[in-house]
Amino acid sequence: MHPAPRGRRMTEMCMTNEELTAVVAKVARSYGYNDVHAEFQAFKEFRIRWSRTYTWISMEVSDYLNTAPKRVLHSLLDTLFKKIKGQEDTTYADEVSDWLCSEEFIEENQPRYASRCRGLSKGTAGSSRDLADCVRKLEEEGLVEHDPALRIGWEPRYRTRKIGSCSTLMKVVTIPGYMDDEGFPEEILDYVVFRHLAHMSMGFNPDNSYRGAEFDNLLKKYPGRRELEKRMSVMNLEYRGVPGALTHRFTVRR
Repeated sequence: MHPAPRGRRMTEMCMTNEELTAVVAKVARSYGYNDVHAEFQAFKEFRIRWSRTYTWISMEVSDYLNTAPKRVLHSLLDTLFKKIKGQEDTTYADEVSDWLCSEEFIEENQPRYASRCRGLSKGTAGSSRDLADCVRKLEEEGLVEHDPALRIGWEPRYRTRKIGSCSTLMKVVTIPGYMDDEGFPEEILDYVVFRHLAHMSMGFNPDNSYRGAEFDNLLKKYPGRRELEKRMSVMNLEYRGVPGALTHRFTVRR
C-alpha cells in the first residue's frame, strides 16, 4: 500500500475553524472568556491577532498552525492568554518550540511561506549571480554550516536599499534583485548572504527577545567585516540591526 501524497496528508490532517474555535474556547474559559470565535488566516508571517472585551474574544490564527498537534496548540494558547492577562511566567513551553523547530513543521509550511513571499525566485540562479555559489563558498571557508532545509532566492528588483530578509522559523532567506548584477560587488553580496545565514544559525526566537549582541559576535567571524560595512554605508544599504527582525513576531495584538 503506497503512502498518501504529502499534500493529501496535509489536507486530511488540517484542523478546521470549528475545531480551532473549540480548542481556543477550552483554554479561554479558564481566563474568563465565555464568548469565543477563532479562525485560521493565511498570513505571510507566523502570527496571531485578536480583539477582545472582558468576556468576549475573537482570534485570527496563522494557518501555519492548522496541522499542529492539539496539545501543542493548547500549550501555545495557554501561554498567550497569560500574556493577554499580563501574568508573569509567559515563556512558551518546550513542546511548542520543539514542534515549531521540527523538520515536520518546515516540510509542511516552508513551501506555503515561500509562495507568500512576493516574487521570490524558485531557484538560486539569477541572471548574473547564483546564490548557491555564495552559500557554498561560505561553507567551504568554514564561516557557516550546511543547512539542508535552507531555501534562498531572489526578490524582484524593487526600488529599495534593504538587503533582504530572513525567516529563522521558515528557514527562508530572500536577497534583493538589485544585487543580481555584474556591477554589484561580489564581496558585498557574499557578506550579505553571510549575515542572513548567521542570523539563521541563531535559531527561532519565539519570545522575540533582543539578541543583537549574539548576532554581532557571529559577524565578527567574517574577515574584513568593518570595511565591507563602511562600503555598504557609502552605498546607502540598510544593513544595521538583526536582519528581518520584524518578520518574526510570534503574536501581534490588535
